[in-house]
Amino acid sequence: MLLQFVWVGKTRNRHLKSLVQDYLDRLSRFAPVQVVELKEERADRGRQRETERILRALRDPGINVVLDPQGEAWDSGQWADFLGSQELRATRVLRFVLGSFWGLSPAVGRQAGRRVSLSRMTVTHEIARLLTVEQVYRAYTLQRNLPYAK
Repeated sequence: MLLQFVWVGKTRNRHLKSLVQDYLDRLSRFAPVQVVELKEERADRGRQRETERILRALRDPGINVVLDPQGEAWDSGQWADFLGSQELRATRVLRFVLGSFWGLSPAVGRQAGRRVSLSRMTVTHEIARLLTVEQVYRAYTLQRNLPYAK
């Protein structure tokens, strides 16, 4: 199963970028990993342009998990159960989608197989990326009963 992370904008904070890369490297031991980094818009029509780019990235078949503050609040065990169920279903691409400060449009939400909230708190998009890759890594370690999760 390919783990694909689709997000808008670059991770500019070098410390967070390093941590994200560390977890991506760890994840690559379990499954192929791909990051699709889309251009961030600053203009007033930014959300519309970003939506178009995100929808193009979601064209290929796969399961889309949209990170949305209004989504389901999962604990780490639920992340692990979901990941395990996707492996059992032989899902070819499991895609995690994060928007920019513009948020995600309803059109992207309609492409979601699941909508998941990382937290009720507001966090930066860079931290949301780190939380997402860390929770996916943690899910793999829980599934395989590895010591990281303890």
